[in-house]
Amino acid sequence: MNLALVSHGHHRVFGFTNNIESSTCVSFSSSSYHSTKKSRKGYRTIVAGSPPTEAAVIATEPLTKEDLVSHLASGCKPKQKWRIGTEHEKFGFEFGTLRPMKYEQIAELLHRIADRYGWEKITEQGKIIGLKQGKQNISLEPGGQFELSGAPVETLHQTYSEVNSHLYQVKAISEEMGIGFLGIGFQPKWGIKDIPMMPKGRFEIVRHYFPKVGTLGLDMMFRTCTVQVNLDFSSEADMIRKFRASLALQPEFMAGKLPSLPGELPTLNDWEVHIGTIYPEVRLKKFLEMRGADGGPRGNLCALPALWVGLLYDEVALQNVLDMTADWTFEERQMLRNKVPKTGLKTPFRDGSLKHVAQDVIKLAKDGLERRGYKESGFLNTVAEVATTANQLSLDPRSAAGCCGDGDAGSAATTTEEHRRRRPWRQPRSKCRRGFPPFSSSLATAKSSSFSAALHRRRRRRRRRRNDDDGDGDDEEPPRSWTVWRWLERRRKAETHACTSIAVVADVAGIDAPPPLSLHFRCRRRRRHSTYRRYWIEADFTARLVNMALVSQAGLTVTTNGNHRVFGLTNNIESSSFSSSSYYSTKKPRRGYRIIVAGSPPTETAVIATEPLTKEDLVNHLASGCKPKQNWRIGTEHEKFGFEFGTLRPMKYEQIAELLHSIAERFHWEKIIEEDKIIGLKQGKQGISLEPGGQFELSGAPVETLHQTCAEINSHLYQVKAVAEEMGIGFLGIGFQPKWGIKDIPIMPKGRYEIVRHYMPKVGTLGLDMMFRTCTVQVNLDFSSEADMIRKFRAGLALQPIATALFANSPFTEGKPNGYLSMRSQIWTDTDKNRSGMLPFVFDDSFGFEQYVDYALDVPMYFVYHENKYIDSTGMSFRDFMAGKLPHLPGKFPTLNDWEVHIGTIFPEVRLKKFLEMRGADGGPRGSLCALPAFWVGLLYDDVSLQNVLDITADWTSEERQMLRNQVPKTGLKTPFRDGLLWHVAQDVLKFSKDGLERRGFKESGFLNAVAEVATTGVTSAEKLLEMYHGKWAHSVDHVFEELLY
Repeated sequence: MNLALVSHGHHRVFGFTNNIESSTCVSFSSSSYHSTKKSRKGYRTIVAGSPPTEAAVIATEPLTKEDLVSHLASGCKPKQKWRIGTEHEKFGFEFGTLRPMKYEQIAELLHRIADRYGWEKITEQGKIIGLKQGKQNISLEPGGQFELSGAPVETLHQTYSEVNSHLYQVKAISEEMGIGFLGIGFQPKWGIKDIPMMPKGRFEIVRHYFPKVGTLGLDMMFRTCTVQVNLDFSSEADMIRKFRASLALQPEFMAGKLPSLPGELPTLNDWEVHIGTIYPEVRLKKFLEMRGADGGPRGNLCALPALWVGLLYDEVALQNVLDMTADWTFEERQMLRNKVPKTGLKTPFRDGSLKHVAQDVIKLAKDGLERRGYKESGFLNTVAEVATTANQLSLDPRSAAGCCGDGDAGSAATTTEEHRRRRPWRQPRSKCRRGFPPFSSSLATAKSSSFSAALHRRRRRRRRRRNDDDGDGDDEEPPRSWTVWRWLERRRKAETHACTSIAVVADVAGIDAPPPLSLHFRCRRRRRHSTYRRYWIEADFTARLVNMALVSQAGLTVTTNGNHRVFGLTNNIESSSFSSSSYYSTKKPRRGYRIIVAGSPPTETAVIATEPLTKEDLVNHLASGCKPKQNWRIGTEHEKFGFEFGTLRPMKYEQIAELLHSIAERFHWEKIIEEDKIIGLKQGKQGISLEPGGQFELSGAPVETLHQTCAEINSHLYQVKAVAEEMGIGFLGIGFQPKWGIKDIPIMPKGRYEIVRHYMPKVGTLGLDMMFRTCTVQVNLDFSSEADMIRKFRAGLALQPIATALFANSPFTEGKPNGYLSMRSQIWTDTDKNRSGMLPFVFDDSFGFEQYVDYALDVPMYFVYHENKYIDSTGMSFRDFMAGKLPHLPGKFPTLNDWEVHIGTIFPEVRLKKFLEMRGADGGPRGSLCALPAFWVGLLYDDVSLQNVLDITADWTSEERQMLRNQVPKTGLKTPFRDGLLWHVAQDVLKFSKDGLERRGFKESGFLNAVAEVATTGVTSAEKLLEMYHGKWAHSVDHVFEELLY
């Protein structure tokens, strides 16, 4: 359910709909829809979930049916503007009692999330009822179900990041309050009377109405959770293909005949609210809502949108679905709707079961996702396994909550319907531990639905006779049936690879597991004995176990037979059969060019040029980065130090490799391998790579807003923390390694690092420190033209010392203060002057792409990748390479891949590639990872702010800029500058940035909070660390690892 905020009499719309201030008209059926800037017929777009303003319910003229049709039709969008909006709900509960959260607890949780993470609060009658941030919002359902309505995003990777970021934030606060969240479709323990009602006015009306029209309406309100996806359409015909249904109107209200509002006429706001109270399986608004799925674990929250995007956003898949379902009758569709809640994929359908249809549908969705080209098919793994096995474990809540076999035996999954159809085997009481009463043995039997009723009657008769003869039942034995034994054997072998022992999971969770029961099965026909071990589980025990897994959100990971089994809010990863082998699709491989990811070696074909490159090619390559403003994106990169909790020592490569493998398997990243060693991960346009000393770097995808950037960062930290904590590993957000020397830091197994390591001491004294002991955060920004690039390049270089000062966070070296606030920045002054610095030529009148190419051509090279190995090319320039004069590659010519690699080994304060990289900031805590891109986006992506920066820096001389570069690492904001301090300039610059973000209209200025305090007080993070070091830390730097732990 989406929410709208009332501000100054206007509605601000969040969730899947756009901010109305920036929405545009869409032409439909040869008639254009009205502009939202005109208050025609009292129209303000809102979304059900927030009360409209008084102005919004005053119509200036009666609505017509045509207005309502046009309103729905205005949702039509061209395919390139289709977006994905995901919503999900979850139950909150107290850890100790498992009782639902009270409203007071929910209100505290919402306030704390808002205060810590910069969300805006939504209140109704003085009570907080939700939060919003950009186009995302958090709202409350009637029973306190906690709902995230995601922003409309382009890819499933962004959806995934958004979901993970939300779970990360909610978990961080809720755990402090003793609150957990449960991903399930129906409240498993508490009745309606136990669930508090949320203070929203409309809920009271609906609560009194539902008992008049159905018996389960209140259960729907208070005890259900769902996950749904909202998808766009391009035309009425496209909408009809995706959704064949009709909408009923309310003619009484349209005629002004409501008794409670005599003479009042509806507005389009009323229409939006009304259609939001219609609940078909697919709902039509200005988009289509797929509403049929239960709430569930984290994997489901991404799998559901993946399923529908693959089916409906790909023409081939959509047509295949329509062809497959074209002859389904209404009666068949209704039969499926009625039967599936009970029998699931085992529902009989035509000549088979629904499972076979589901497998075809999953295949269509997978193919559709692969044709989209975003490497998204891995998100289907959760439902792919269900469709493959159809192994749904449904249990009778009156007896036991579940059983799983171990790695030797597996488990027998039976449906609730099967359980109720037959009498269970009698459980001998002497086998049970006190406190664990006997339960239905059917949970441990492997009855197939294909067995005949006669067979089961004979089995029951034999059991009754045997138990009557042997009253104590100490030696219970299943029926001696060859068919049953054969089925059990097949299940045992198959499920060895599909189930994890409850005992093992219980051991991880720290819960006492019930005793095992061994079922000894004799088969006369084969004269063979087999033992099938089973665990009898009391309902309360399983509830505790499942709750612990769900509350962890990272899930429990257990290793059985060498395979990872993941529980809780993570996916099972054994079924990741949809992983892709390639990263980017390669269009137009001009002159051997392939797009590659920093951190992985290029392919062999990438270093075979079809013709020599020219200087013009290199200039055009940089110029090809020019984009229109609407296509500008934000790419954020940050690095962090990994360390062992116990010793605080840096991670060894073996630990890093294990971490990368675990992240890849649990969270569906693709692995980057070099010489059989894992050196990084990639997922969509994101990448994780290793710096020389094992610094863990996230290279973010190019995204539209800072909300998406911060969600991406939160998602990454959530994933890394979930795996690393299990390994006893933490990550430190700081600009320079505070405790350990170079000799203590392992070298990563990347071929090029060995070349650079031997070269660095020849050109500077601090190069190895740069490689092994520094971490940074940087942002990559676009430009629209060469002139725009020049303006941004100059502004970025001039203000880079201010960014260094605001984010200074590296005052320690080998356990002691080093005399600098930003040791990381100081190191670059004596690393390699040929490839670093302030680039004074950027301020020359003749500067442009060509001049930067001239500069880069003469920067000495490090290496060339050729024949699957790195060739040492130190001391030679790229200009030499273009002339075919490399000693180790005589007569060989470079490709654009070589050029991309080379300009990536140049390290000025601002670097030009096909975008601009702002490189002056220290690594730091989580807040700074979002603040750094916010700082530069506000300055460089707003024309007014950019011009203000250029105006104040226009008369700064080259000497002044260099002076700031040299002094700021030591004195920070207190660096003297002209008639005052750099601090005063920084305050003006931060004001420019804040104003620029506000003019962007995405509610992003809150991300500057982390540096706003620094600009206000003039005290940097480094100075705060030094104060604690000399004070409460008693000259011990070890406390930094706790203070700056992610």
